Amino acid sequence: MIEPVKRPQGVHREVWGLICKDDMDQPPIIPTEEPRLYKHPKARLRQGVRKWNWIPFSNPARVDGAQFYHWRCVNDDPNKEYPFAKYNKV
Repeated sequence: MIEPVKRPQGVHREVWGLICKDDMDQPPIIPTEEPRLYKHPKARLRQGVRKWNWIPFSNPARVDGAQFYHWRCVNDDPNKEYPFAKYNKV
């Protein structure tokens, strides 16, 4: 008679019942794979640094003509409207 394989500590009974096989000639009910640990592809970082400028902008919802400043990438269009202007309330 074949001795039953003991359930490892920390594995639930239901899970062990699905992956355990009493007869070593039969495959398990659910196929299992070894996880590939730490085999994720490395992040692809950009080469070089983008240039940024400290530029003024005005809020179209304000009537006092106040000038504010923010950082904008050199590659962006300098005449582009402020992206949060669509949320302005008058």
